[in-house]
Amino acid sequence: MSKHLTTAVVALIVGAIAVIIFYQPSDDSAIPKPVAQAPEPKATTPSSQTQPTQQQTETAAATTKQDQNLKELNPINVAEIDPALMQQGSIDYGPITAWEINDQQPIIEENGLHVAHAQINTGVIENFAVGQTLTLPLPHINDVVDMKLTSTRNALDDVNVWTGQKVNGESFETVSISRGTEQTYMTVATAAGIFTVTIDNISGNTTIIDDSEITYLNSQKGTDSVTPTAIEEVPPENPS
Repeated sequence: MSKHLTTAVVALIVGAIAVIIFYQPSDDSAIPKPVAQAPEPKATTPSSQTQPTQQQTETAAATTKQDQNLKELNPINVAEIDPALMQQGSIDYGPITAWEINDQQPIIEENGLHVAHAQINTGVIENFAVGQTLTLPLPHINDVVDMKLTSTRNALDDVNVWTGQKVNGESFETVSISRGTEQTYMTVATAAGIFTVTIDNISGNTTIIDDSEITYLNSQKGTDSVTPTAIEEVPPENPS
């Protein structure tokens, strides 16, 4: 019996050794490990903090438009204006500089008068409209005046007439414009004097004269008088 017991014990020991060998962990480096995959990028949706709202967009657009309007308050080149808008007297445009003075010879003496020579853009002449503000340089007084056209009418012989008022001026500070087919005449009345402007509609050549000089020259030509005819004195005859 002891022999059988010994055999059983040996068998158990051998089985245990076999189990230990079978379940012994192998080298980890020999077992392939799963490779970690990078997560797929997710589509990001702009948050409410980074994406401008509709109200913010409208506010920015209004601010931009306001800044542009402020820039346009300065005198501008009429050649850049749409004639259709000029005819409507659009308030989107600021004062329009009517003419440019010759800086080299702003005033020249001609026939006893001090005449200023300038050049006007013919687009100004063709597109006078109620509501426009014209900037008029006057070299005789070394100043510019802004005249806003307030009314218009048609006269005889295809003459168009506009009248206007000085911006922030006195009631007597006015402008009157008469445009014919070949020439345009302006009378500019200011606190410093009255000026006559003559414009060639084709070439744009412009002359400006101080009316006070015309009045002065006329006064120097003498008074309106008649020299009486000399009376011949005849000595009395001697009585006979």
